[in-house]
Amino acid sequence: MKYWKLKEKVKDLYDKIAPEYDLSSKLHITRIIEKCEEAVIYDLLRNRKFQRSLDLGAGTGRYIKLLVHISKHTIALDFSLNMLKVLKRKHGQYPNLDLIYADIENLPFRNHVFNFAVSTLTLDHIPNIASALHEIFRTLNSNSELIMSSFNEKILKRYREEYHIPEDMVDFETENVPKTYVFEKGHTPNELIKLLRNVGFKEVRYIGCCLWPPITLIIPKTIRGIIVKHYKPLLDRFLRAFNVFKRNAFLYVYLAKT
Repeated sequence: MKYWKLKEKVKDLYDKIAPEYDLSSKLHITRIIEKCEEAVIYDLLRNRKFQRSLDLGAGTGRYIKLLVHISKHTIALDFSLNMLKVLKRKHGQYPNLDLIYADIENLPFRNHVFNFAVSTLTLDHIPNIASALHEIFRTLNSNSELIMSSFNEKILKRYREEYHIPEDMVDFETENVPKTYVFEKGHTPNELIKLLRNVGFKEVRYIGCCLWPPITLIIPKTIRGIIVKHYKPLLDRFLRAFNVFKRNAFLYVYLAKT
């Protein structure tokens, strides 16, 4: 499939599911992943302050309340207009928040404008992630930071094989949108650290979350669903003490500094 077509399918999906994205019971695994990711990111941003923040792939605005309180000015950007409409209904009351409808690979900003950027559960949807990372780096000042999340491709491959999902795809489904496959390719920490450093980021570290794979991959599907359904971020804090869980996290959160 052509590059532009892969991105267009992602955009179309999010436009369709936007009205029910936050509420759909069929996205319950997504909610658990989000909660685990949020626990890490809120820890990283505790007591931080920024002049200008950029939320790339802001979606319906999971991090907006945090960003508008720690930043003098926040921009929420997404290439799904319908997701931005939901975000505006939820958070449009903040005077230091602006919304922009744009593509992460062609950011409508001058060089070195922001001193913080966050992009969560977004960059894995970009077939050429290096292009997006170059754009993000271009817009950041020196001594700035990027926080991003990316799925562990090693775990995603196992998931695709078990559920017969096409290569480099994942499935989404809500009550009103039938199962749809869109591009989403994760990365191993080694791969992503190399990409970030090649772009120009000087210091990169990462934290694993959603640490259930070493357990769920060896038990029956029926029990697996129960474990994941009741998984809490507190379990991540405990399981991080063991290397086998850190090496096999489902999701990694990266902190990269310019």
